[in-house]
Amino acid sequence: RARERGKQMNIIRSILTYGFAGIVMVGALPYLWYINRMKEKIGEIPALERLNKLVNIYAKIIVKLSGAKVEVKGAENLPEGKTVVYVGNHQSNFDIPIVVAHIKQAKGFVVKDELSRVPVIKHWIAGLNCVFIARGEGRKALEAISKGSKIVKAGYSMVIFPEGTRSIDGHLGEFKAGSLKLAVKGGATVVPFAVNGAKDIMPRNKIILRPAKVTFTILPPIPAEEVAAMDTKVLAHNIKSAIAKELGQEVEPLGKNADL
Repeated sequence: RARERGKQMNIIRSILTYGFAGIVMVGALPYLWYINRMKEKIGEIPALERLNKLVNIYAKIIVKLSGAKVEVKGAENLPEGKTVVYVGNHQSNFDIPIVVAHIKQAKGFVVKDELSRVPVIKHWIAGLNCVFIARGEGRKALEAISKGSKIVKAGYSMVIFPEGTRSIDGHLGEFKAGSLKLAVKGGATVVPFAVNGAKDIMPRNKIILRPAKVTFTILPPIPAEEVAAMDTKVLAHNIKSAIAKELGQEVEPLGKNADL
């Protein structure tokens, strides 16, 4: 009986979380369009910073509604006043609200191209200066990375998941080194992060949310000068090694990292 009650609570929790997210995304569309108009008046970055404050609040509410308990470690590693490319592992779709809720800095994401066809969501992704990337299409992927690097050069931070897709069991997948060209070409500091436990909130191919404990660890930054001087495969290996260590996983040899 307790197990059945737990399942019912998870369903209720999921309905509340998705319902809130849906109402917010639709209800706040006029504000999103207002921000888009403001970009011409006050500048793109200041306008995006305004939008990010609202999105940050909503993300915190979504995380709370899900029942997740998030422990943040390494907050002192977040650089102030710098354009950053955040690079992390991808355990679940819930990684995104966790990152949005716990990194206050205005930022966009590199997201899969399929989301550009999802009603409402596509407007928010575009409005936040996210970059759509077509997986498996090398030329289009490189064009997306080039676009992202220009956004970073303009002073707007980005988040990338070099695995390119969610992990099935939480174990780190292949880090696509080519995705890190966004940081190299953008001249940005790289801040790796590790998400541990998000897969328990929203496992891959599941929609019912479950309460879980999540550790969100911000790892020491890699200065822009070091990023620019490093081969992307070496950079990908170093980042993956740092994340793997935090997750208690083995570090695979450098030779196994593949390019985009």
